[in-house]
Amino acid sequence: MLLTEPEPPVQEVGTTGEPARGELNAPVTVVEFTDFQCPACAGMQPVLDQVLPTYGNRVRFVVRNFPLAKHVNARKAAEAADAANAQGKFFEYTTILFKRQSALDVPSLKKYASEVGLDRARFDADLDGGKYADEVKHDLDDGAINGIDSTPTIFINGVKLLELSPEGLRAAIDKALAKAGVR
Repeated sequence: MLLTEPEPPVQEVGTTGEPARGELNAPVTVVEFTDFQCPACAGMQPVLDQVLPTYGNRVRFVVRNFPLAKHVNARKAAEAADAANAQGKFFEYTTILFKRQSALDVPSLKKYASEVGLDRARFDADLDGGKYADEVKHDLDDGAINGIDSTPTIFINGVKLLELSPEGLRAAIDKALAKAGVR
């Protein structure tokens, strides 16, 4: 008996106003829910950095926050990343966060802001004042709606990526491109 593999469910994953790379109207959107204190998330970054650029303007990459409660510094790190995003340096800043996961206390987060050339007075005021706390909570709420309970969780055009590897990511993107009629 031959069975056809069922189509995976497509979820509506919001991306408006979130940190992103790539064309807004790219045929494929990759959305990652991440935690800056999560070792698995740090391990996924080189995979994303290796695979995504090979698709050029056909893929857009969007990052959403999902700081896990067990990571005591993750929530403030997510707020710091959003503060860096407000100054146009999200990806430069988060690269440092993933490389230095053992030092995500507030003084370290502020030091990293200086390293990437952020306006420290503005960054410090945003971080100390909790300016992006509601934005982080919004991402957490959206993640919960989408059934996320661990990180990293990645969606390709709304379909959850099940194999977190270069091969799995490529296969999912290729499938989404084919479905969109793009080579």
